Amino acid sequence: MESTHSDDVLTAIYIQNPAIVVREETEDGIMLFNPENGNVKVLNTTGRIIWNLYDGKLCLYDIVNHINDSFIIPKGKKIITDVLSFTNTMVDENYICLSTINSDIKDTV
Repeated sequence: MESTHSDDVLTAIYIQNPAIVVREETEDGIMLFNPENGNVKVLNTTGRIIWNLYDGKLCLYDIVNHINDSFIIPKGKKIITDVLSFTNTMVDENYICLSTINSDIKDTV
């Protein structure tokens, strides 16, 4: 996958904010409640899949590949921008954060 995005961004590993309360998880989506700020976020199927991949193990590059493998993506569609945008929104709204384990590994390499 060719990309103009920095390797640091693509190798970043995110984890779910442990304070988030998950409600109404279905095949069609998921509802997240953030008790820290009272916000509710409803995610569609793709958002639910990405949410579940913020497990502290997969980097964004792996998440993008998982989405590419899970869906029929129209030719020429670059989902990396969509995943990065979604991730940035989730960070900004305090639903996820960078894994400190990832930072520790980078510091020792």
